[in-house]
Amino acid sequence: MSSNNPPRSTHTVASRLTLWYALFYTLFCLVMLLAVTAVMNSNAVKRMDQYLSAEIDEFNAIYETDGIEGLAKEFRQEAEAYGAQKLFCRLLSPNREPRLTSNIAGWEGLDAELRAVAVPTVPLQPAFQMLYPAASPFNARMATLKTADGHLLQFGINLQSENRSRQKIQRFLIIGSVLFLGVSTLFSWVVAQRAMAGVKAVTRAVSFTRKDALDQTLPREKKGREIDDLVDAFNGMLARIQSLILEIKEVSDNVAHDLRSPITRMRGAAETTLMGPQEIEPYREMGSTILEECDRLTGIINITLEIAQAESGLLEIRRNPIDLYALLTDAAELFQPVAEQKNIRLDVRIAPAPLTLPGDQTRIQRVVANLLDNAIKYTPEGGEIVLAATADKQSVRFSISDAGPGIDPAETERIFERFYRGEQSRSSQGNGLGLSFARSIVVAHGGTLTVENNPDHGCTFTATLPLVPPETR
Repeated sequence: MSSNNPPRSTHTVASRLTLWYALFYTLFCLVMLLAVTAVMNSNAVKRMDQYLSAEIDEFNAIYETDGIEGLAKEFRQEAEAYGAQKLFCRLLSPNREPRLTSNIAGWEGLDAELRAVAVPTVPLQPAFQMLYPAASPFNARMATLKTADGHLLQFGINLQSENRSRQKIQRFLIIGSVLFLGVSTLFSWVVAQRAMAGVKAVTRAVSFTRKDALDQTLPREKKGREIDDLVDAFNGMLARIQSLILEIKEVSDNVAHDLRSPITRMRGAAETTLMGPQEIEPYREMGSTILEECDRLTGIINITLEIAQAESGLLEIRRNPIDLYALLTDAAELFQPVAEQKNIRLDVRIAPAPLTLPGDQTRIQRVVANLLDNAIKYTPEGGEIVLAATADKQSVRFSISDAGPGIDPAETERIFERFYRGEQSRSSQGNGLGLSFARSIVVAHGGTLTVENNPDHGCTFTATLPLVPPETR
C-alpha cells in the first residue's frame, strides 16, 4: 500500500540554520587564523631582519676601525652573551675563504647550508636568508654584508625560541577558535530555536484548528515582527476561507432555489399531462413549458459560468473601438417602449459627440441592458430614469439613475453578489445574476461599477471604463 504524502524532511529549519552558522564560523575562524599567523610571521621576520641589519652594520663599523682583532673580540663577546648554540659570526675573504669564525661546533651541517648562501653584489647592503628547514632545531635567519674591501660578514641567529613562542601563540589561537566555534554554534542553536519557537506555536495552533471553528483567530504573542506577520497572514487566510465557505453555501442555496423552480415546473407539467387526457395539445403545451424552463436553466448556467470566468481572469475580452454614445442611445431607444408601458420617463443626457473606448461591445451592451432593465423594474409608474455619460482624458463614465425605493445601506455591496436578492426584490422576477454579471464585465475591462442612493429617492449605478486597456498601461 503506497501513500501519496510526500516524504517529510528529517532536517529542521533550526538544525539547518545552526549548520549554516557553524560553517560560517568555521570559515571565519580559519580565515582569521591564517591571517593572524601570516601577519605574525611577517612581523617576526621584519623585526629579526632589523636586528640582524643593526648587528651586522655594527660588525662592519668595528671591522673598518679596529680590523680583524677588534672584530674577533666582538665575535667572542656575542657568543659569550647569547651562547654559541644561539648565533654564529663569520668573516670571509673576497674569494669566500673563512678568515674569522665564532664557535660553530654545535651547528650541524652549517658549512653545507652556508655554501648555498648567495653573495651580495652591492657593498654595505645586507642580504637576508633562511637556513635549515622550519622544523629543524638549527632553523636560523642570517644576514650577509659585503664590506668596502670585498670581504663578507655573516651573522646568523637560531630561531628555535621564536618558533616555540609562535607555536604557543598558534596553539592558543587554535584552542580559542575551537572554543569560539563551539560557543557560537551553541548560541546559534539557541537563537534558531527561539526564532522558530513562534513558528512552532503557529504550527501547533494551526494543527488544532477545526473546520467548524474558523472564526477562532491566533493571538499575537509579540515574538517578533515576522511571527506577528505570519499570524496576521494566517488569520487573514482563515477569514477569507470562512468568507468563501459562507459564500459557497449561500450560492449553493440560491442555485438550489433557482434551479428547483424550473425543474418543479417541468415535473408538474409532465405529471399533469400524463395524468390528463392523452391528446396532442397538452403534450405540446408540456413541451413548450419544458423548452422554456430549459432555456431559463441554460441562461442561468451560462451567466454563472461567464461571471466565474470574468472574476478569475479567464474571460476573453475582445477589445475593439466602441462608440459609447451610439451604444447608449441605441439601448435607450430599445428600452423606451418598455418604459412607456409603465409611464416612466427615460431621459438621455449625453452630449452628441463620440465617446470611443476599447472593449467588447456585445458584453458592454449587455451591461447597459441589465442596468436599464433593473432601473425600469424598480422605478414606479410616473417615475424618471436618467441615462448620462461623460468622459475625460483617462476614462469614460456612464450612469443610470432611477426613482425606485433605493437600497438598504447594509445591502449596498451584497447586491453585486451572485444570486443575491435584497428584501425589495424578493417579490419580483429575476435570478440575482444581473448586477453580478454587470460588475464582473466592467471589472474585466479594467473599470469599476458602483452604486449610491440618491438624496431624494432611488439610486444611481455608475460604470467607469478606462480609455487604455489595463494590460497596456
